[in-house]
Amino acid sequence: MTLLVKVKKEAKGSVNRSKNMRKIKFLLVGLFVLFGATLVHASPISVDQFIVTNDVTLAHLEDFRAKTVGAINSMPGDNLQNDSITADALDDNANPELRWGRAFNDWVYTGLLPATDPTLTSNISSGSAFIKNTTTLQQKLVQKDATAHTYTSNRWTFVDLSVDGTYTFIEQGHDTAEPAITSNSLRMARVSTDVDNINNVRDDRTTSITLGSNQEDFQRNGLGLTVQTPDVVTVDSGIAYHGTTRISKISDTTLNLSSASDWATGVSGRATSTDGYVALNSTGSLKLTTTAPTVSDTSSNTAGKLRYSSINGVLWRIMGWFHMNNSGSGNIDNYTYSNISENGMVNSVMRSYKDVATTTTTIPLDDSVVQHTEGEQFMVLAIVPTQAGKKIRVEAQLQLSHSIAGAQLIVAGFNNSETESVAVGFATQKESTNVSVRVPLMWDFIATSNAEVIFRIRAGSSAGGTTTVNGQTGARLFNISDKSFIKVTELE
Repeated sequence: MTLLVKVKKEAKGSVNRSKNMRKIKFLLVGLFVLFGATLVHASPISVDQFIVTNDVTLAHLEDFRAKTVGAINSMPGDNLQNDSITADALDDNANPELRWGRAFNDWVYTGLLPATDPTLTSNISSGSAFIKNTTTLQQKLVQKDATAHTYTSNRWTFVDLSVDGTYTFIEQGHDTAEPAITSNSLRMARVSTDVDNINNVRDDRTTSITLGSNQEDFQRNGLGLTVQTPDVVTVDSGIAYHGTTRISKISDTTLNLSSASDWATGVSGRATSTDGYVALNSTGSLKLTTTAPTVSDTSSNTAGKLRYSSINGVLWRIMGWFHMNNSGSGNIDNYTYSNISENGMVNSVMRSYKDVATTTTTIPLDDSVVQHTEGEQFMVLAIVPTQAGKKIRVEAQLQLSHSIAGAQLIVAGFNNSETESVAVGFATQKESTNVSVRVPLMWDFIATSNAEVIFRIRAGSSAGGTTTVNGQTGARLFNISDKSFIKVTELE
């Protein structure tokens, strides 16, 4: 009897120990799940409680396991807390900062531009940029609040922003060579001061990413030229590619012929009877130059449309051209400038003639070619082609009258300084004297290079007497309204 009781007690103790072990295992599993949920910041899950010994059953434990595993495996991403997984914790294949740094250039997403001010202190606007650490190649999003800075008088101050969000201000004298960009930084602007104010801010920001090599095929949208006579060129906002680098300009750029800092060489190239160009470099800077384009792309190919000029060893993309006449230091007329012809931009110039003019020099009405000594030159216009082989179309119209009834009024067109005309138009003034007639003229010219081409229009009559342009009997008609014109267009 004693032995039986002892066996029963030992059996009961073994059952209790087994139950206790199951409870310990449950607690360990519960702690593991709770600890794991804490690590991944998961939402709480709901399972039935274990209250009494009989609750510890295989069915109950399996239900607990299934709910726990299901909740972990279906945890939504919004349960991850901010900054709980950093880029440094990821391997190279999953690290987005490393991928961006290897794939894209540094660029400004918004803002981060200093402002002019009537004092020496102004704010750099709030904004954000993607900037790379050149050692780790990780490109980080740098966000900055508006930042005030006091600049030194009579200085150029170059403003760089680093990958850790720190501004560097590099001060130099005016019209000196530009300093290198600070390590692990992106240049924002060049701030120019005089004695007591910030008078100019040059936008040096790169505001777009560099894409693949085929993107050079997308040449340009906007960045068109206009002129404020006699010495200011304005380039409007737009997008263009310098090689494979996409340049975006969100505001107009004003360039002055007399300002050395507005020229690519840092020295004003203003001169009389000289062609000039507006050039864009790979950092988005727009400048003036007198260096004509010699290559078609950043690989220095010479075939095709010539878009790039080499200035001090740096390739600049030519956006348009202008001609400085022989007035003063070299001024730009309101008709001697245009854009490079591409992507909707047209290389075309037009000059209207409004005032009265006369001549008594005749042009023979016979089967000879009109010579440059016959009649009088009334209109002249130049264009700078983009490449050899391009077709240039010249269209002209002269409003003429003559002092003799029935006179033949003759108009002839000339290329450059050639002595013989390439096109002729004529009309008869019928019935009476000084009856105004319109004589149109059109011809095509094939450019042999990208050098400037000049077109000239001469007019006269085969009869004696006086030929009047834009009026009658030597007097003007219709005030300053346009009456005669010449238009020159480079055709695609």
